[in-house]
Amino acid sequence: MATEPSKALATTPQAGAPVADKPTAQFSLAKWPSDQFNQLVPTQTVMTTDLLRPMVQVVQLEPAGKDDKSPDHYSSKDVPAGHRAPTARGLRKLASTAGVSFYDERRLDDGSDPNICGVSVMASMLQPTGQRITAPGSQMIDIRTWFGPDTTAAELAKFRKQFYAHVATRAYSRAIRGLLSLRASYPIADINKPFAVVSYVPNTAHPDVRAAMLAGMAGSVPALYGPEPAKAIGPGQETRLPEIADDDVIEGQVSEQPAADEPAWFSAAAPAAAVEAGHPLERALKAACAQMEASDPASGGPRSEEQATNLKALLMALGVDAVLRVLRRVFGLKQLSDITRAQAAAIFMVHDSEDNFAALWAELAAIEAAKDGMA
Repeated sequence: MATEPSKALATTPQAGAPVADKPTAQFSLAKWPSDQFNQLVPTQTVMTTDLLRPMVQVVQLEPAGKDDKSPDHYSSKDVPAGHRAPTARGLRKLASTAGVSFYDERRLDDGSDPNICGVSVMASMLQPTGQRITAPGSQMIDIRTWFGPDTTAAELAKFRKQFYAHVATRAYSRAIRGLLSLRASYPIADINKPFAVVSYVPNTAHPDVRAAMLAGMAGSVPALYGPEPAKAIGPGQETRLPEIADDDVIEGQVSEQPAADEPAWFSAAAPAAAVEAGHPLERALKAACAQMEASDPASGGPRSEEQATNLKALLMALGVDAVLRVLRRVFGLKQLSDITRAQAAAIFMVHDSEDNFAALWAELAAIEAAKDGMA
């Protein structure tokens, strides 16, 4: 029997989709009937809000081959006849699809006995209310009682080499089963059916959600590029803190924009009067850069080599003159090599969030050129 690859099909609601003027909506699982799918949700109807929308992803565990083995489920003398139990790999597939996260992993024993190891962990998952539900998982193993008399010395030695990892894996598996309400084993016919996994994702059509996601992206940049290496300060040198914009940042938070259906800089273009007060692209770049510098002071240092490569690919298509004019107007730079990590990150953030990025950049460059009398 050929192995069917795992598949994940993201599906959004077609009827009753959550919108800003509806506090709640219903999303039916009728497309994934229980006689054809293992539904990882306890109800046929899912209640949603305008901030979160449900997403159903279909996961097919790999079926057993001719040798009756599968990396995603197994049978043994501890599993009822005619049943198979999900392996750690199969459980991880379902957990990652459901958006399960893990935290607070800790060792339960004191490590004084080399034959004993215990691990506990917490699993967490987002609910449509915006709250997170959690479930614990733990495992304590004493090698002296865990194995039967038929276990060979080689098998024991192999287990000991990864003692902690084996125990931790079982703790994680228990947490996953508890959080997703999975059975310890499934009839063979059921475990061969696809799993319809329901998770909840932000509704990016909502302006508040979109703005919050943009703000949250600032904190992810240090994780992608890493902190700027510390530099030794020699005699006569000074440590200069990054400059904070006067009106854009209040204690690390972007100042609130006037109420609107969308932030002003998401529009395709700004009126001429608004351009003089601050072009939408200019405001967006400055706000993103200021927030980045506030969250990570080290980001005021030179951009990384990876950023330099990506910036060249992104900006050179806009034209050298246009790039330099905008960088000079927004960040006061004379050349691209002077750009900081925070400024580079701000450009990437706004580019990824704005469909009209190139048009806005060209517009701002033209304004600066006209200002200098070079148009």
